[in-house]
Amino acid sequence: MFHPHGLLGHAYWWSVSPFHAVVFGGMARNIALAAARVPDSLARESAPGG
Repeated sequence: MFHPHGLLGHAYWWSVSPFHAVVFGGMARNIALAAARVPDSLARESAPGG
């Protein structure tokens, strides 16, 4: 979590936040797609206690 301090902190945050949305949105989408491709048998083997 980022808490900007002062005018420069807020200016920085508002200037990079659109890029963060693109990067982290794409990252979350790719993680979900990769998890969906894992076979069920492999997912059970790598699960804690599996």
